[in-house]
This record gives sequence, structure tokens and C-alpha cells, in this order.
Amino acid sequence: MKILLMIFTMLLVFPAWAAGENTGGLSDEESNYEPAPQQVIKPGRKGFREVSWDDLIPADFDLSALENKILQKYDINKLSDESSDARKLYQELQDASKNAPVVKELDGDMIKIPGFVVPLDMTEDKIRTFLLVPYYGACIHTPPPPSNQIIFVDTQEAFKLGNTFDPVWVSGMVQVQTQDSDLGTAGYTVYAQKIEPYL
Repeated sequence: MKILLMIFTMLLVFPAWAAGENTGGLSDEESNYEPAPQQVIKPGRKGFREVSWDDLIPADFDLSALENKILQKYDINKLSDESSDARKLYQELQDASKNAPVVKELDGDMIKIPGFVVPLDMTEDKIRTFLLVPYYGACIHTPPPPSNQIIFVDTQEAFKLGNTFDPVWVSGMVQVQTQDSDLGTAGYTVYAQKIEPYL
């Protein structure tokens, strides 16, 4: 039942969020990432460019179509948690989400994007690294969104976060750089210069 529940949650949450219905710790790989040199973390001459989550998805990528293509290989009505087909289907859906394509042209841009914080590196009430996600509960209460909808954020210095329920603006330099964590795979990394409440 658990595997099937995860499959159906993945299939329900992502299409609903994409249609606009929704407004842990570090892994070994993530703890080895290279921080950006301090001199590159400065706003450009024109400041930060505001981007939306849709801007992080290549125009020709359709996750729902990809999921449907994967689903066509299986008879959902005959799946059970114990079946090897259920495990294969779940793995294929996870792989598709984890390897979602990114917009390479964003690499090096100074951006500003709103989202919700999923803490990774937390000491007492301060956070240094976190995942930024487009909707509340992603990676915690629901499976992680596709990797092109998760941003790994390095704040350089720990900051105090009031409430993880509240969205924030993150401004900084984006790199097309994958970061893996126990909570999800991020297709982008932002070296944050500013974190502000979303007002």
C-alpha cells in the first residue's frame, strides 16, 4: 500500500501544482558542494531579475506527458505494493522527476524568486542551507517536485528564519548545478545575497 500511495501522490500533486492549484539533513553528495567565490555574489548592474517557477522549466518539457508515457507500460489496476512492477513504476517516476531538464541559459544570472523554505543545515534557530520549493509541504508532506522545481540555497552565513510556513524572496546568483539531499534533488543552486519575507 505504501508504494502505491507514493505513486498516486506523485501523480496527483505535481499536475495540480502545475495547473496553479497550489500557490532532513544533508546527503554525502550535498555536503561536498563547492561554495561560490565571495566576489561573484554581487548583484549585476541592473540588480536582481525577478523570475517565476515556470521560468525554470524548459518550454518543451511536459512532466505530465512523460509520466503518462511511463504509466502506459503498466496495468495500474493489477499493481500491489508487493509487486516488482509497482517498485519499477515508482522508480521510473522518481527518476523522471529527479532528472527533469533545466534552463541552462539561467546559469550565472542574478535572480529573485519567491518560495518556501525546507531547512537542510540548521543549528538551533539558524539556517545556512535549504531547499527552496514552489509550494508549502513539498519534500516534507508530499514527494519532492521535479528537480527543475527545487533550488538548493546557500546563504553563506546562517540566518534566523521566523516560520517555515511563510514564503520568502531569495535573491542571488543562480547556477545550473545539481545538489542531492535526503529531501530531494535540486536542479539549481542559488548563492543567496538577500532573503526577505514575501510581502
